[in-house]
Amino acid sequence: MSVPPPRRPAEELPADLDPVCVPAHPIRRDGRWGVNLELRSYRGEPTAFIFSSPETLVGTLGEHQPWVGLPMVAARNLAELYGVRRFLIDPVSDADLPRWTQGNLRAVWHHLHGANGEGTTR
Repeated sequence: MSVPPPRRPAEELPADLDPVCVPAHPIRRDGRWGVNLELRSYRGEPTAFIFSSPETLVGTLGEHQPWVGLPMVAARNLAELYGVRRFLIDPVSDADLPRWTQGNLRAVWHHLHGANGEGTTR
């Protein structure tokens, strides 16, 4: 799978307090809620996609992509917890990129909430 190039060079990261959108989805472990950052591989390195707006994220990853809005400094710090040092800002769309579907969202919801609505833990 190829990852698309960024719309602007990685050296031009948004300012620390600029709001950004980061592909992520909810997780629940040991009864606690959290966020799982979605990473891609770019040139053999784990890479975080960072989007400057929800519209740009949806245009690249589709309308069902879960995401979280954060200031850039928080997105960078979260990515670094995963060992990520590479960021792609507003990458262009690529047909090969996996996309979330409504069915994926439904499956995650059922996994998190279980049949009785109380959730599962792992």
